[in-house]
Amino acid sequence: MDSETVVRVEGLAKKYCPRLRRAMWYGLRDLAGGLTGRKGRTALRAGEFWALKDIGFELKRGECLGVIGANGSGKSTLLKLLSGILLPDAGRIEVRGRTGALIEVGAGFHPMLTGRENIYVNGAILGLSKREIERRFDAIVEFSGIGEFLDTPVKFYSSGMYVRLGFAVAVHTEPDVLLADEVLAVGDRDFQLRCIAKLTELMRAGMSVMLVSHNLQQLAQLCSRALLLESGRMVFSGSFAESVQRTQFAHATSRVAHLQGKRAGRFGPRTYATLSQLEIQDECGQGCDGIEMGKALQVRVTLECRTTIPNAEIGVKIASATGANIHLFVSTWEGLAPELRAGQHIFTAYIPKIELFPGEYLVGAWVLRPPESSDDNVVGALKLRVFPAADRMHALAYASSGGEVYCRSVWTHTAVPEGAPA
Repeated sequence: MDSETVVRVEGLAKKYCPRLRRAMWYGLRDLAGGLTGRKGRTALRAGEFWALKDIGFELKRGECLGVIGANGSGKSTLLKLLSGILLPDAGRIEVRGRTGALIEVGAGFHPMLTGRENIYVNGAILGLSKREIERRFDAIVEFSGIGEFLDTPVKFYSSGMYVRLGFAVAVHTEPDVLLADEVLAVGDRDFQLRCIAKLTELMRAGMSVMLVSHNLQQLAQLCSRALLLESGRMVFSGSFAESVQRTQFAHATSRVAHLQGKRAGRFGPRTYATLSQLEIQDECGQGCDGIEMGKALQVRVTLECRTTIPNAEIGVKIASATGANIHLFVSTWEGLAPELRAGQHIFTAYIPKIELFPGEYLVGAWVLRPPESSDDNVVGALKLRVFPAADRMHALAYASSGGEVYCRSVWTHTAVPEGAPA
């Protein structure tokens, strides 16, 4: 590994057998094989499946890598392999430096010991001496916010208190690599913001982080890159925004398939409309994938109707990289609800000014046949890039912004003479 790489994974794989008795038998055979010097089997046996297969990536110093995917895709298994809780069936893991892990609520805590005692035990497990723990003790207690319960056995703690204490211990031991599974999902909003601020501070100091979470908005505040897992396979590794875009596309595709299948059961094998094309254009009607901040934008929607749709509603949405809706543009809101007959129809939504800060966004569209309340088809796989405006004021506004939507403001200034009441 080069000097900036702290984690390298190559060809990582882990298999499971869901049937307990068979899994125990396979485990005994593998243990016996290990004792006699035989290598473990890498092929699947009867009843086994790959929880992870052919995973490979690198984590750099000071980087935060998000791990995203549906439930059962292998995210938690990956962190358990990296932390040494599980052993891989194939592949190689290299980790440079001390690792801190927050994999499960209460992991590493003894329920009969108090919070104070568990701080010392956890710190020792993570490789700190008693003197080092004592030096960090007050900061750990203050961050966790469990001061009045410090001498209470942790078996009486809530899940939120468990995570607050575990996170406080993990980050204050200053590991080189922190592995965290859904740690930002537990606790109140104030604690979550403190976690994000603390992680940002430690990353600037050189700590590397791998985060598993379903809260993409929180991950977006920390992660520049992400791994997208699907059924134990790594289907994408790259920028966080593109990883989320692919997640949104998969969700939209499954949503369309579900709705089409549902209507096939109710109305026969056909749907009433299909969105056949979605295109982003500049104000002159030229196709593009990016626009300057504050400029006009058009979204062209091509629709194939299979039957008559009275009072059709066409919508366009612009979402953040995490999938959270920012803008909605709906034809019926502007008084356009035409009757669509069988055939092709083209709708164009003209947006006079894009009030978004520079960054990457997602564009989607839908068609609805009132009075139904669910989308017939949704397309959300187009990426829109918003570039900094040419004028200096917009560029400065972007540089100091932590948000996504830009609104102009009018400022006034009054100089108060010295000694005069404000």
